[in-house]
Amino acid sequence: MPATKAVCHAKGFRTITIWGEKLNKKTNKKTLFLTTIIFLILISTNTFAAATLTMDSAKTKTTTAIDVTFNNTLDAASISTGDFEVAGNTITNATATGNTVTLTLGTPIATDATPAVSLIGEVSDSFGIGDNTLSTAGPITPTDGIQPVLTSVSISSNNANASLAKAGDTITVTFTGSEALQALPTGTIDGQTATVALTSGNSYTSKFIMTSAEAEGTIAFIINFSDTAGNAGTQVTAVTDTSSVAFDKTAPVLTGTPANIIINATSSAGAVATYTNPTATDNAGGIGTVICSPASGSTFPLGNTTVTCNVADAAGNPATQTTFTVTVQDTIAPAISSFTSALGSNWTNQTTPTFNISASDSGSGLNTMQFSCTGNGSDWTGDAGYTSGNYSGFNITTNTNCSSSNGPKNIWVRVKDNAGNWSSAYAIQASINFDNTVPAVPATPTVLIGNAQVTVTWSTVSDNASNGYSSGIQYYRIYKNGGVYTTVSNSTSSYNITDLSNGTQYWFQISSIDSAGNESGLSTLAYATPQYSSDNTYIPPNQNDTVNPGISWSKPNANASVSGVVELEVNASDNDTGVGSVIFELPDKNYVTVTMPASGGGFNGAWQLKWFTWDLENGKEYTIKAMAKDKGNPRNNGSAWVSRAFKIDNSAALAERQKEDSSAAIADAEYQKTVLEELLQGLELQGIVLGDSIVSDKATAEGFLVNARSSYQKKNYSEAKEKAVLAAEKFSGIKESLSVNPYGSSQEYLFAVEKANIILSGLGFDEAAVNECVSLMSTCNVKREFRIQEVNENGAKKYLATVAIILENSSSEDRELKIIEIVPKEFAQSADLLVSGEPMAVIEADPKIEFTAALKAGETKTISYSLKQGLTKEEADKMLESKPMDLFVAPPIILNKSTEVALLNSGNENAGAAGFFSFAGLGENAGLLGIIIVIVAIIAVALVVYNNKSQYSYGSYNNLGYNGGGTMGFLDKWKKTSSEKKDEQKKGKWGYNGP
Repeated sequence: MPATKAVCHAKGFRTITIWGEKLNKKTNKKTLFLTTIIFLILISTNTFAAATLTMDSAKTKTTTAIDVTFNNTLDAASISTGDFEVAGNTITNATATGNTVTLTLGTPIATDATPAVSLIGEVSDSFGIGDNTLSTAGPITPTDGIQPVLTSVSISSNNANASLAKAGDTITVTFTGSEALQALPTGTIDGQTATVALTSGNSYTSKFIMTSAEAEGTIAFIINFSDTAGNAGTQVTAVTDTSSVAFDKTAPVLTGTPANIIINATSSAGAVATYTNPTATDNAGGIGTVICSPASGSTFPLGNTTVTCNVADAAGNPATQTTFTVTVQDTIAPAISSFTSALGSNWTNQTTPTFNISASDSGSGLNTMQFSCTGNGSDWTGDAGYTSGNYSGFNITTNTNCSSSNGPKNIWVRVKDNAGNWSSAYAIQASINFDNTVPAVPATPTVLIGNAQVTVTWSTVSDNASNGYSSGIQYYRIYKNGGVYTTVSNSTSSYNITDLSNGTQYWFQISSIDSAGNESGLSTLAYATPQYSSDNTYIPPNQNDTVNPGISWSKPNANASVSGVVELEVNASDNDTGVGSVIFELPDKNYVTVTMPASGGGFNGAWQLKWFTWDLENGKEYTIKAMAKDKGNPRNNGSAWVSRAFKIDNSAALAERQKEDSSAAIADAEYQKTVLEELLQGLELQGIVLGDSIVSDKATAEGFLVNARSSYQKKNYSEAKEKAVLAAEKFSGIKESLSVNPYGSSQEYLFAVEKANIILSGLGFDEAAVNECVSLMSTCNVKREFRIQEVNENGAKKYLATVAIILENSSSEDRELKIIEIVPKEFAQSADLLVSGEPMAVIEADPKIEFTAALKAGETKTISYSLKQGLTKEEADKMLESKPMDLFVAPPIILNKSTEVALLNSGNENAGAAGFFSFAGLGENAGLLGIIIVIVAIIAVALVVYNNKSQYSYGSYNNLGYNGGGTMGFLDKWKKTSSEKKDEQKKGKWGYNGP
């Protein structure tokens, strides 16, 4: 049953309270209700005869309320809306607390408004004394009574996945106040005190770095705040968008790591090993791909290679890596397919004849070969590097059990691979017919004198045998005046020489040559002087010149030390017919005939010969002989031999030669270094980062070159040459081991210039910068190209993703430019993951980067930047398929180098996107035209964003900042439909297709 309660008030107000229970038929539950009725009982006005109540002042409380202040405490029951009047407004409610009446207005007013307030009725104080004598309140004081609120509240992590966090990641809550806030807001993140900072205007961040002590799960936050008037906002604990961050501190676990693998080599490069990657599990799911390096299917070199496997979960927590070993061994012996003498069955006197060798190895490759003369395994030579084809490094007469005697010789060979496996011994041999015995010397020939000719006749000889073998005489050689005139076959014993001059003396000698190439000594000299009279009558030789010519040494002095090129000089004289020649006998029976005197003439002159001593043994004494021949009758025309001994001292000369040789070697090494550095510099300008092996090898080569220069300065020329040769070989080897080739098809894009103003304005550039960029893009024919480069370093391949910006200055003026690139996070999540051979300034890690370029009129320049991390072949294929250029929204932003610009919201992680929705950069275009442009840009960007989100399904690649895979989404379908509907509409680039 309902109950009532009545309360009487001294000031004439009355209340009746009714309470009771109400039955809810759906839930069958009873609910207590309470109702109070307030009414006014009129009392005689003579109560206010002694009025003491005074209205002091009024002030705005909120946009819908005004507080009126009295000098005494009020009787709240005596207050009604009819007691007051607010100029230009209606009062919908009036309540009193203490000495203040709050008037609620029907229409909101400005917080700084000062409306007139009048007392038109009666109010009483707490003692029941009323007053209506005052009609207007005191001064109005505007105040802020509006409770602040927070807008755009979101939470994110600096993790690669903004919705996840691991220990060490920073959690950021971003929010904006509806008005200026008092001091800094306070709050917590995951129950811990957060650091709050003002970023710009009324926007703030609240940050906290997660530690391993925090509990896993969705991260909560609290924000407490007040405005500058002290109005406290309602505590915020939820975002205004769909963002959230989950904390994951548990690393994934790898199981099923393969056991150690042992395989046999299939080539000198090693062998291909395949295996199954370990399996990863994680408490929160979202595990990336397990990466093992070297990857399954790679070619592993000979020996042991450690394979390292690892994975990270979606939050970036890496697992504890696991390892196993792949051992490539070679147990298969090489095989020799052929081994023959290059001479076949012909005789030879060569102690190191040429052999033709052909061998193969299916495993580690051939390394060494050895030779034997007996085939009994006791006399293998030392190791020689394996040479396919011709080899002439084995002496068939000096090795153990090898004989220097004549006759057939059988030679065996065996080869060894890099793993130490020898081919079958004595499986193959080559035969050599050897003869190193000189044949007999022919007797003194006879010479029949004729008219300007002679006929030389000699007796044939036989070949001297050794060990019962000889190769037989094959040729005879005729010498004229100490030089070879001709060679004739063994069936010839007479020869007519016709190209002579009457009255000139000649001398002739004969030697024999066997089939192995051995030549006998020269026969005794036979002299002849063709002579005929004017009537063609034969004139017999002069019988009166019976005096031999004279000869004596002039220089060098006897027993002198000589070096380098020595000038030998003798004095020869003949007072009858004159000296015709001087014969010098040099070491090793080397005869040289000089037919013209250096000075003085043929009767008494100086005869000279230059003697080269470089190849003679240093410090050894050598004897040189000389003999003079006159022009008379052969009976007595030769002087006696005169001799003189000289000691070779080539120390200084050889040092000078070594100095020249070392200087030349250093120059060659420096040239090879320059060639290599030009190659590496070209690769660096393409953003291609080479591996540690190239850097290490180059440092080694440079060390050799430094040592060579140092040794040269210390005059250690032999060591300088050795180090310089090593440096040149190393530099050249690096160049030969390195190759860079395009992989797959490049993707080239030329931007539609007429659409640039929309995107650039949306990015926050002012009108002048927009116009400048559009103009320069047209003048410089800017385009962007995506390339994959296959880099082969010593047989190891990696793939580098490169973006090239190509500028062609088609104007007649030189240009100093800056190029700003806004790189999508799908390509690289941070500028730290990018590298360039050009100086690259990082505007923001977001990433936004900047280059500068100086272009002469008509010049074309390419600026490249790449992902630091190399890709595998599979990753490169996936990246090419996904067309990463479609992710670039903005073109390369080309400006004059001196132009100063700043992107909007540069401190905001979403600055690139936020710029599209900002009017700040439109300047005077902020009118209707500007609004239309921005709306179009918003639609286009929204479609791009939707397309990017819908068209790709990415798997994570650690440190690449690139997510590959997926199929084309809504934006591409929209482009295609739009193109079909309007053929003349040119398809836009950079993933944007504007109207």
